[in-house]
Amino acid sequence: MDPNDAAMERFFTALESNYDDAYRIILGFSSDFGSKLPTTHGYLGVLIACLRELELRRNTAKQTIPVHHVFKHSEFAQFVLTKEENQRTKYTLSNARQHLEQALKQDRHNDFFVPYYVQVLIALDKYDEAVSVLERRYAQEKSIHILRMLISLDPREPVDQVPHMLEYLEMDPYESKWFDKFIGNQLDNLENTSEDILKRLLLIIVNRIELGDILEASKWRYLAIMVKFLSHEHKDLLNSIMDQRRSWWHTMYFDKSKFRDVEITDHAVYMATCAQQLVDLDSEDPIYKILCGDDLSEEQSSFVNDHIV
Repeated sequence: MDPNDAAMERFFTALESNYDDAYRIILGFSSDFGSKLPTTHGYLGVLIACLRELELRRNTAKQTIPVHHVFKHSEFAQFVLTKEENQRTKYTLSNARQHLEQALKQDRHNDFFVPYYVQVLIALDKYDEAVSVLERRYAQEKSIHILRMLISLDPREPVDQVPHMLEYLEMDPYESKWFDKFIGNQLDNLENTSEDILKRLLLIIVNRIELGDILEASKWRYLAIMVKFLSHEHKDLLNSIMDQRRSWWHTMYFDKSKFRDVEITDHAVYMATCAQQLVDLDSEDPIYKILCGDDLSEEQSSFVNDHIV
């Protein structure tokens, strides 16, 4: 076995039973063969920060003050550090910072230790520097993990961070936590939205449908609202995205058989509205029976009248 691998194996084995033993193993390794390995410095920095927390909780009678800006929207939400207030501890945030910085310098393309480094900076009351680190890393590589951290550190609600949320939904089209509220907010203000953002919003909704989210009524409702608005104000933009889809969408989503004798639900009404907007229908198409039928609720009828083209 490679000596480096053997040292790291001893470290991880020790972590399962005794943090102090693990600290001694990796500290010695970082001063010897492991000095040029980013993982050595990275794990040492994380362990120092964790040992500091344990020591503070053992020795401090008063309640410690956790950092305010934790990663509540990311997978690192549980890595919460106490703010630096000149507490006397064997393990220091400055030392943790030094090793984490070394890890990031030695491997500039690995973002594994970035959240821990950023949390240490925040605990040291260097919030602006922490945000700057994330912005630089994100500019270098569009990592969804880094973006999630930026969203967490922004004092605004995630759904109010338009550039961040657009990029996030483009990276993760299956996102479910923020999708509906964000899209709903944007649809309420289409008149004041730039053409670039309109295009991205439409593509996000279309991609969500094409990736299989066809049974949720809300997605067809969003699409109907977008198409109605774009058909008047931005027809070229709408056609640039939908012209290539009209034929196969007609077969895939709007075939007559899907609407014959169908129950009049919101899903059926929103989907039928989109069909009327986007494809050529003959006068006998059952979609018209839905849109013009007497079984529509008052709300459904109002939606159809407001959005058919």
